[in-house]
Amino acid sequence: MPPQGPPMEGKGGKAAANPLPNRARGARTMPVPDPSELSPELIAQIRELDATGRRVIAFKTYREATGVGFREAEEAVRQILDG
Repeated sequence: MPPQGPPMEGKGGKAAANPLPNRARGARTMPVPDPSELSPELIAQIRELDATGRRVIAFKTYREATGVGFREAEEAVRQILDG
């Protein structure tokens, strides 16, 4: 078993409540673009991925194209598919 480092501590010597950075806790990294601002090619690619059962890859594709987090990408892709 690899050695473990010292426990993470917050202010006053108490254990930190959540040692994860803000991004890991779901903080937005960038504003979600309006779907009308997306390229028709990206929208077509997202719809094709969904139609072939690869919705999670559609989320990833949207994230890579826009720079938003997973939750924002999931919400945006669902809006694209419903619209």
